[in-house]
Amino acid sequence: MGDILLKIVTYLWQVILITSEQLLILLGPALFLAFIMHYFAIFVRKIQRSVIKNNFLDWFVAPGTIVHELGHAFFCIVFGHRITSIALFKINRYDGTLGYVEHSYNPNNLYQRVGNFFIGTGPIWFGTAVIYVMSCYMLDASVFIAIHNIELAPDTLSSWSGVLLIVQKTLSMVWSVIQSLFNSQLLTNWRFYIFIYFAFVIGSHITLSPPDIRNAAGGLITLVIILFIFNFFSSFIGSFSIEFAMYLSKTYAVFLSFMLFTLVLNIIISATLFALSFSSIFITQKIKEKL
Repeated sequence: MGDILLKIVTYLWQVILITSEQLLILLGPALFLAFIMHYFAIFVRKIQRSVIKNNFLDWFVAPGTIVHELGHAFFCIVFGHRITSIALFKINRYDGTLGYVEHSYNPNNLYQRVGNFFIGTGPIWFGTAVIYVMSCYMLDASVFIAIHNIELAPDTLSSWSGVLLIVQKTLSMVWSVIQSLFNSQLLTNWRFYIFIYFAFVIGSHITLSPPDIRNAAGGLITLVIILFIFNFFSSFIGSFSIEFAMYLSKTYAVFLSFMLFTLVLNIIISATLFALSFSSIFITQKIKEKL
């Protein structure tokens, strides 16, 4: 009896580890970057408002708001949710919102319940995808060769040192892409400036409101439970689910690199805006002193 109980506990622990590894591989990096981008975007908004007047700012960042709301709406459609009301861009001075997507679903439908996670986090996936597509059509494809060559190999995720190594390589590749962007050929191309503008306003809207987070949390819990049950009934025949997760992660690595690229690009642009804001305040003070 004791041996049977030990085997059951060991098997359950193995299933928990497999499920955790899958979540770490497929969701961990993206959610970590999204967390950073969310709080950085809040900081960027403060800088924007110090440089651009409120009335004009809302219209200046309108494309980012539209893409943000489309991210929610897109996954509503994918997961069969009914969109009851939508405003891609509508300024509400009372509560500060610039758009919204309201939807309903069948709580007894597991697929739709899992969809809450992707609907809530939709701006992350959709916004990054839009920036990726724009880069393909508006910039020289050779600029992003380094990103397309990056992969997440199984051994890099098997230890913290391996994870650190892939982070260092990714940062190095993304930085080389950033450097290659600012060359004389691109700087004289009008498409470059349009891309920079859209990457900035879309990237600064990769944020999640408290309702988004609550909605996503419910979907994530359902997703974890389903994944655990699937692994419980399948892990005894092999580790194909982990291998499948690793297969997906190799393509997913390109997506993550573009998320990081967007974050770094927004940091550079925000630093420039901050410098302009500081210079403007400094010059204004000097003029007042002379007067």
